[in-house]
Amino acid sequence: MTEGLKTILSLSLSGSLVIGAVWLLGRLARGRVSRRWQYYIWLIAVLRLLLPFGPESSPAEELTLRVERTAVYAVGLPEVPVAADTNPEYAEAAGLVQDPEQPSRLREIGAAALDRLWVVWLAGALALLIRKATAYQSFVRYMRAGWTAIEDPAVLDQAAEAGVAVGVKRPVEVYVNPMAASPLLLGTFRPRVVLPSAELRSEDLRWVLRHELTHCQRWDVAYKWLVQLTVCVHWFNPLVHWMSREVERVCELSCDEAVLWKLDETSRRGYGDALLRTMEIGGGYRANPPAATLGESGTLLKERLDAIMNFRKLGKSAAALSLALAVMLGLTAAAAGAYTGMPTREGGTGALYNKAAETGNTDEARLEAYLDARETAMYKAWGVTKTEGMYYYQGERVNIFLDYQEDNGFYTMSMDPKGSLNIRIVRNADGVITGVKELTQTEINDLFGTKEDKDDDWDWDWDWDDEAWDKSEKDRTAAYKAHGVTRDGKNYYYQGELVNIFLDLRPNKSFYTLDKNPAGTVNIKIVRNEDGEITGVAYLTEKEIAELFEGGDEHVVKVDVDSVSNGEYVWLGTFQLDEGDTVYYDVSAEKGERLSVGFAKPGVKKPQTTYMTITNRRTDGELEVESGSMTWEDPLEAGEYSLFIHTKGGVLENVTGYVTIVKS
Repeated sequence: MTEGLKTILSLSLSGSLVIGAVWLLGRLARGRVSRRWQYYIWLIAVLRLLLPFGPESSPAEELTLRVERTAVYAVGLPEVPVAADTNPEYAEAAGLVQDPEQPSRLREIGAAALDRLWVVWLAGALALLIRKATAYQSFVRYMRAGWTAIEDPAVLDQAAEAGVAVGVKRPVEVYVNPMAASPLLLGTFRPRVVLPSAELRSEDLRWVLRHELTHCQRWDVAYKWLVQLTVCVHWFNPLVHWMSREVERVCELSCDEAVLWKLDETSRRGYGDALLRTMEIGGGYRANPPAATLGESGTLLKERLDAIMNFRKLGKSAAALSLALAVMLGLTAAAAGAYTGMPTREGGTGALYNKAAETGNTDEARLEAYLDARETAMYKAWGVTKTEGMYYYQGERVNIFLDYQEDNGFYTMSMDPKGSLNIRIVRNADGVITGVKELTQTEINDLFGTKEDKDDDWDWDWDWDDEAWDKSEKDRTAAYKAHGVTRDGKNYYYQGELVNIFLDLRPNKSFYTLDKNPAGTVNIKIVRNEDGEITGVAYLTEKEIAELFEGGDEHVVKVDVDSVSNGEYVWLGTFQLDEGDTVYYDVSAEKGERLSVGFAKPGVKKPQTTYMTITNRRTDGELEVESGSMTWEDPLEAGEYSLFIHTKGGVLENVTGYVTIVKS
């Protein structure tokens, strides 16, 4: 599903919420607020349906992502695990040869259909817009073909008098067409009143002209076209079509109210009689929706006559209530939010393939950055998906997610207190995934201990993100120091020299630590025995460095920015990024509360979608974005991308560091 279509879907969801709120408040406040309020309050729903704004995290955004995740799962994943050698997605991710006799055509078709769903939306929107525009043009042409301009000075004088009475300063032409079902107003910038007959009584003509020119004074035709445009954008949402009909209905009621407001009781009765007599002489050609009519529907006419008979002016308390309800609906519309591209969140995932850089959890972040692109494709083939850093299994959120081999450490480990499932990936002796199973309580106890296990590194209440990882990192730093490797802030030193590349690998080739500092002069690695104990430090050979970075050319971008204003994007250059390229961030700010580093499409001043973006907030006196290796690969497309520094919610000062791009 494309980013644009997700935005439209989120707007439709949040707009539906506002439509429901407007309807509910309208029912509760009936008789206590004016018809004018009931008419114009729909603008809040219209704007919510058209404008993609809102807080960083909103109900519409979350629901949109859930809908997308459900759709992806429905069309792109098997319901139960199948053999690895016959699973196309796993075979592709693992580099295995697929069985040509068992291709997953249904899944391919479903995925392709989901990717092209925007075409269906666009076709529907354009078709409906063209239909409405041509129908309106046909109606106008029909009216023009049969109308006659009124030149009677008495009628024109009455039109001018009505214009002055309602505050219309533009010249308005008056025509007669016997086929018109009722008096109506055509046009926005060149308004014209069309009457069904020139033989209207003088008193009736006065009220008809006041009604139609009130439509003109309020720009009702433009309002109705805005609503029709909203219907075209959200043609798939029945609530939007209902809203359009409701706006049509309340438009006439509020226009009657505006005319009645200046009349005495006798004149109000005359206005109601004019409605009835005008309906009796009308023709059979009904107006197209964007036109503003006096009245064509019998049901609406009855409602309007009832409103005229029971008309009363509302006082200051009604105005205060109207204002309070409007503010409440406005805040509701803003809070409902919209999807504007994968949001960048504190300590979490940003736009497409963003990587977390959580202070105190750098090893886990580096491990995730290194393995995420490769493992995600394999997990997805077995029903495990990942959205915004959270794992889901067959649509249900996962609490504990493990993937490890016996005596070979973790491939992936994740805990989410809001999840409800505890699962693990099952691998055979060769490390090939063969299925997914639910973790037993015994397995959980063996891995993480029990409440009574006071010496365990993991806190049973899942408060381990800060404390356990901080302890693990402190212990590891102490072990490094015992072998001559010291750390000062984010810089590593070996025998007094600043380290360029510092590598500490697990047996499964994932990282305990991977640090890269272009200002360093030595490249070293930690040497461990079969039990994982540190036995020494060795210099990295050229071959090892080439293998580590896949033998690519290295491009180092020095970051040295004096200040970044709130909301500003500072661009550091445009670079070609291809499949398999590796990116490292090591950037910090002396002052400021929030720092983002990432890539965006060139030429976009304020991008809605960013790539490999990491955002961090200041903690423990430090504000830095420090990542492990992040691989540029599918679904990221090769091409030119611009590197940026960004902040939101404050000002950054003295932003320094390096961004390293290693070509594959």
